[in-house]
Amino acid sequence: MFSIFNDNNVSLYIGAHMHQYERLYPYYEGKFSKKESPYENEEGLVSIVEAAAPNELGLVEIWYPKLYFSVTNTHNVTGFGLLKSYLQGETNNIVYEHYKTTSFTEAFDKVEIIRTF
Repeated sequence: MFSIFNDNNVSLYIGAHMHQYERLYPYYEGKFSKKESPYENEEGLVSIVEAAAPNELGLVEIWYPKLYFSVTNTHNVTGFGLLKSYLQGETNNIVYEHYKTTSFTEAFDKVEIIRTF
């Protein structure tokens, strides 16, 4: 799946899951980059799984630990994402912020992708 996105210069993938938010490091040609955001002209796909609902089953963090390719994640917390995309000349800027429903005033996670064409 990642190779299809990489071959077509896709910068950001956003999916959803019932129980947790997670953002992965950029993935390109079989490797995860450990570089932190902002990603300026970085090759690779940033993958985000947005949390959609609370977990009534009591998801425990030790069952789903943060793995080496994960920048950050949450458990048992609902939230929402805010996507902004804008052009400045030949530069495309994408900013994605994740907010927990327990705190609307400060983003829990933020990623910025900058591509110059």
